[in-house]
Amino acid sequence: MSVGVVLEQGGAELRAGLGLAWDDPPMARVRSRQMVGRDRDLATLLDLAEAVRTGEPRLALVMGEAGIGKTRLTQEFAERLSDALVLTGHGVDLATGELPFGVVADTLADLVRQRGVEALTADERALLGPLLPGAVPAATDPARVLAGAVSLFNRLAGAGLVCWVVEDLQWSDEASRDLVSVLGRRESGQLLVIATVRTGGLADQRPGSGFAAYLDGLTRLPAAETVTLERLGADDVRRQLADLVDDLLPPDAVRLILDVGDGVPFVVEELAAARGRPGLTNVAAVAEARLGALSSGARRLVEAAAVGDGQLVWPLLEAVVELAPEELDEALLGAVRAGILEETPGREGVRFRHALLRDAADRAIPPAARRGWHRRWAEALGAGPGIIPGDAALMAVANHWRSAGEPEQEALAAFAATESARWTGGGVQELGYWERVVELWPQAGVALEAAGCTRHLAVAWVLRLATSLEGARAIELLDRLERSAGDELERHAVAMRRHTAVRAKTFDALAGTPQRHSELARTFREALPDPLAIDSLSVLAHFTPADDSWGSEVLQEMRDLSHARGDDRSALINAGRQAWRFFSNGEADRAVEHIEAAIESARDVSTTEQWAVDGNLIWTLISAGRYAEAESAIARAIGRVPDPVAAGVNFEHIVENAASCWINTGQWTRAEALIRRARPYWGTGPRSSEVRLAELELLRAGRLTDPEGWLAAIDQPPVPSGASPRWIAETVAWHAAAEGDFLRFRELLAPTWRDAVAEASDELWSPSLAALRIEVDAVARRGGVADRAAVEHVAAISTVLKKLYRFGDLGTAWDAEVNAQLARFRGEPSRFHFEAAVRAWDQVGHPYDGAVARLGLAEAEVADDREAARRHAEEALAAARELGAGPLRDDAEAFLKRYRLASRTVETPGKPGALTARELEVLEVLAEGRTNEQIASMLYMSPKTASVHVSRILAKLGAENRTEAVAVARRIGLL
Repeated sequence: MSVGVVLEQGGAELRAGLGLAWDDPPMARVRSRQMVGRDRDLATLLDLAEAVRTGEPRLALVMGEAGIGKTRLTQEFAERLSDALVLTGHGVDLATGELPFGVVADTLADLVRQRGVEALTADERALLGPLLPGAVPAATDPARVLAGAVSLFNRLAGAGLVCWVVEDLQWSDEASRDLVSVLGRRESGQLLVIATVRTGGLADQRPGSGFAAYLDGLTRLPAAETVTLERLGADDVRRQLADLVDDLLPPDAVRLILDVGDGVPFVVEELAAARGRPGLTNVAAVAEARLGALSSGARRLVEAAAVGDGQLVWPLLEAVVELAPEELDEALLGAVRAGILEETPGREGVRFRHALLRDAADRAIPPAARRGWHRRWAEALGAGPGIIPGDAALMAVANHWRSAGEPEQEALAAFAATESARWTGGGVQELGYWERVVELWPQAGVALEAAGCTRHLAVAWVLRLATSLEGARAIELLDRLERSAGDELERHAVAMRRHTAVRAKTFDALAGTPQRHSELARTFREALPDPLAIDSLSVLAHFTPADDSWGSEVLQEMRDLSHARGDDRSALINAGRQAWRFFSNGEADRAVEHIEAAIESARDVSTTEQWAVDGNLIWTLISAGRYAEAESAIARAIGRVPDPVAAGVNFEHIVENAASCWINTGQWTRAEALIRRARPYWGTGPRSSEVRLAELELLRAGRLTDPEGWLAAIDQPPVPSGASPRWIAETVAWHAAAEGDFLRFRELLAPTWRDAVAEASDELWSPSLAALRIEVDAVARRGGVADRAAVEHVAAISTVLKKLYRFGDLGTAWDAEVNAQLARFRGEPSRFHFEAAVRAWDQVGHPYDGAVARLGLAEAEVADDREAARRHAEEALAAARELGAGPLRDDAEAFLKRYRLASRTVETPGKPGALTARELEVLEVLAEGRTNEQIASMLYMSPKTASVHVSRILAKLGAENRTEAVAVARRIGLL
């Protein structure tokens, strides 16, 4: 017989469960049959659902204090959505720490319970497998899980209304909160996300969780609607009481409930259950009365549930509570009758009827008993793999052993949990486990060594992961570690890391003197292949000058040692450092070789770690002008998971680098589309990709739509992995120049020139050339007269340019145009230089830069060769039109008009003699809708040559784009 049937039959049993005698007055129901006082709030949610049905996703934040009725409101709302799929996931206030993707796992269990595992596609099951009920323990890759969850919701919401209810968002894990944030930024689909949030003193119990800032960010989303539940008025409380009890309450009891309950529905329910009995005048007192009336078995079950909340499934409960089956059934009936526990919808476990009851039960457990329960939970979770997701189980075991007060078991469990925390993307969590291993070493060192963990390994990981903390916390951690150092190697390693964290940027700052450098190197080398020695020697080598061969040789050696130890993460780090040294020394091709080799050999790394290396490879290839290879690297990075943009900020590095590649190569629409598709998944900014959007805005329109917003962002602390203030300042500088404010333009760029170093060549070439173009164009507009400020600024830019490395074909193009622009600025002959720049830009495949150089060449030619000047200006105009580069188009049109060079082809579009035989061949293929790459393949030419032919055809036919060119050609008989 089910618990529900027993309760329906047993009014007397219910009273007995509360410890009331047969002659006591009838007890109230534990829950009102009707929700009162929430009609307006319910109507708000129903209105949101109607909006969502039209394909407009919404996020509802149901806010209110504990017991105010948030869950009741969402349940009443869900009951009215008969045609919708309603999925629920619960955040749980875990004393043992959060479990990554816990709310998502709970939601998936709800989906499988309602529709079976067939509700997920094969791809979704592959991505979400570690979180599915009964899954074989496997690593939880956060990027794959997030992508899989977003894919699932996108698909379900494409077929009909989906409502995802997240109960107690304030207690949800960070990974699940990321998913809420991502889905709250969706722009289409029938998805309504409802998150309940407890406000008041208990809203954010986890120190450093940042929930308040996270919640503030959610409330600011365009799709967000806040529903704040207020306390009930006296009339509504009376209506609630009338529904709770079947007979009239004494007037004194009603007054007490009105006064003490103060309009909080759950409090009213609890006080009504007590019917004004002496001493039961608040929730805590009623809860204690409920607990005090429990049998020993029921009390045992409730205590176990309070300690293990979040993992209350029957296989674990049976192992923890250690009651015979019939005794466990009786204990459950008693706890349910007392209004403390209830079975989950699928009856796979239990949960507390309300969080306040869980709080009361938890407070009532004596310290020794609490430690015992944590011990039993740790043992049960460790002995039952697969009952809950593997990574979550390992971390829960570690946290339970810590609360059990058993150092050796805790240390072993913490060591085992480090790998799980690493795979779930929790850098701070992983650091916390390694810290505990170090702290517990005096009590558990022997056992840890038997398990394969050395103290130096633990210290090495603490030092490596300390970078996941903000500055002050990282320094505090390093100070503690330095004080507790166990030997000379540890002391040197920690001191060196602390120095780098505070101020060191070079070998001189790090090592102090060559003698000190030698001492450190000797200390670390003598300890090889100790992991702490490998890491420390790697750091020392990393901070030596880029042209010092010792540093590169050591990094290669440390990379090989890491591979030999099976530590792919360390090998990747060393490969990255080595590549950076090559790149900083002007050897971009060697940097590419090392990164590619690292990617090829890496095996035991997460998708996020792979993306970090992918992004570095893409950027290095772009910086060397190796765009075909960059395209391949972009495709590989994008293909690591389905719909990777759903992985959020972890994928933004790839988005930004891909956008840079495509902007340079003239694929502006493609770049913008990727950024805009990924942008909703990032959260607050500004991000680097958003600066790329601003760059496109400037290329297309010459001005920013929100210059003041960007200006304000310069002085704001950058968000993690966000755009640097310097880069934002450069972007605002281009806008200032377009507005004619050259004073601000120069002021904004001054820090860039002041801090310029050769190691930043990849970041400095583009702003340097852009600033030079602006200054030289301004002088040309003034008739070639440069004022003092312009001369000084060009001199500052020239000084920077002399420092920078030249990478491959792109470096040749940079140099060629710099020489041309400087000659133009000085009033010297520049035709030869601009011809070289045009060839170089065409060779590397930069259509915009090639058009700029062509217009400069036309200016240099116009006095001696008007036909050549006209041809090159028209080619620049055609390219500008095809790209949508408004300012460049205007400049080209103004040049043609100023020198009366408008061609007959433009004035009389389509004159057959205007197209060469080769251009007619290109036109025929172009009319089939082929891309430049396809034209090149079909006509046996390079894509760059095809692009030039297309630009010339557009110019000669007076067309703005390809479609118009084909239409004109058909109209005049060329096709």
